[in-house]
Amino acid sequence: MPAPSIEELVSRVDRILPVPSAAMQVVRLLDLADSSVKDVANALSQDQGLTANVLKLANSAYYGMPRRISLPMEAIALLGFKTIRSIVWASVMEVLYSRPLVGYKLESGALWQHSLAAAAIAKYLGIKFRLRDPESLYVAGLLHDVGKLILNLYLPVEFGRLMALVEQGETFAEAEKEVLGYDHAEVGGAVCEKWQLPDVITQGVRYHHSPKEATNESAHIVHLANAIALTLGQGTLGAATLAASLDEEIVAKYVPTEEAWERLLDEAREQVILVLQVGKG
Repeated sequence: MPAPSIEELVSRVDRILPVPSAAMQVVRLLDLADSSVKDVANALSQDQGLTANVLKLANSAYYGMPRRISLPMEAIALLGFKTIRSIVWASVMEVLYSRPLVGYKLESGALWQHSLAAAAIAKYLGIKFRLRDPESLYVAGLLHDVGKLILNLYLPVEFGRLMALVEQGETFAEAEKEVLGYDHAEVGGAVCEKWQLPDVITQGVRYHHSPKEATNESAHIVHLANAIALTLGQGTLGAATLAASLDEEIVAKYVPTEEAWERLLDEAREQVILVLQVGKG
């Protein structure tokens, strides 16, 4: 079947990527300046499955709580709005990312593991480089490949053409663009706009393969986080990783020496090990 326009794809997002209404309501409240802890807790409590998963993640070693959290209001008060937003998105995307992606030759759970690793690395980089909002970088890292969930519907038919272009030296994103007219990063950015996510997240997703086109530094960080996750072996089973690109100028801006790069890989590896315990929980 012919690939539809990005606008047509976005119009189908609610059907292809069903985000629970309670989760979206919680995310909206978390972004409102006048929302209270009670407002968010009440919205979260409308979905028992989401509440249970948020509490599971909040109690994981990754977040390092000194005692067990048993109530939504307690989790929100202790962790803060932005961290709860990250946890809610992780809860939602764990379900959506766990399906196999035939069009990308990704086994069940592979995209979830890669995205969770990229999210943790992006947040760590935000802290390391003293950027303004590390939790939004976590969400951008988590969602950076969300466009693949939609393009997966159209890639099986075109996979032979895509791989032929990759074998000629194009990156997978470049091949997507040539065959479909757009790549998964552009589609992911459009999905983020549909969900009315902040610009720091939307740009991090849309430009993670073309970071110098972005006006927000989040794209640089997600580009690095994605590359580091792949370097550490998170996501290497997929066909797209056969032609993953790394912008050397972006690398040099943040990691100027080979020694610094090796240290960063070691530090990122520790974050990935910790966060993947959440993913297996």
